Amino acid sequence: MRLISREWLNVEWVLFAATIAFVEKLYFAYLIACLFVSSLIINQLNLLYLFMKKIYCLILFAFISVKGFSQSAANEPKIKAAIVNFYNGLSSLDDAAIGAAVTNDFTLVEHKKIWNTDSLLKALAPMKGTGVKRVNKQEYTKIEQNGNVAWAVYYNTADITRGDKTRSFKWLESALLVKDGGKWKLKLLHVTDL
Repeated sequence: MRLISREWLNVEWVLFAATIAFVEKLYFAYLIACLFVSSLIINQLNLLYLFMKKIYCLILFAFISVKGFSQSAANEPKIKAAIVNFYNGLSSLDDAAIGAAVTNDFTLVEHKKIWNTDSLLKALAPMKGTGVKRVNKQEYTKIEQNGNVAWAVYYNTADITRGDKTRSFKWLESALLVKDGGKWKLKLLHVTDL
C-alpha cells in the first residue's frame, strides 16, 4: 500500500516545478529590471558627463577669449604706434626710422610686387631731397593679438604733396606684427589699392 498516490506526486511535482519557474521568472525579471535601471543610471551619468564637458569647454573658451581680448586691448595702442612709426619713417624718407619699425625679414606686398626692406629703401632713395611730403591716416577695423604676434586690418589714406600738387591715395591694408626685443615691429604688410 502506498501512502502517496502516484497522481499526488505528479501534482506535487508540477506545483514544485511551477513554483521554481515562477521564482526563476521573478529572479529573471529582477535581473532585467536591475539591468534596465543600471543602464538608465549609466545613461544619466553619460549625459551629466557630456553636460559637464560642454560647461568646461565654455568656461575655458570664455577664459581664453577674455585673456586674448585683454591682451589685444592692452597692446592696441602699442600695435597702432608701430604701424604709425613705419608710416612716419616712410613720410620723412628716414631709412633708420623705417628699419627700426620693421623686422629683419620684413616683407611688403604691394602693386603686384614683393618688397623687402632693402628694395623699399632703394625705391624711396630717389625721392629724398625733392620736397615730397606725405601725410598718412589709418582707420583701424580690426586688431588682434595672440602672445607675441598681432595683426591689424585698416584703411590707410595718404595725401602726397609734390610742389603745389597734392594727390590722395587710399588702400586697404593688413599688417602682421611680432614683438621683437620688447617692441612691436612689422613683419608683413599687404597693401590693396582702393
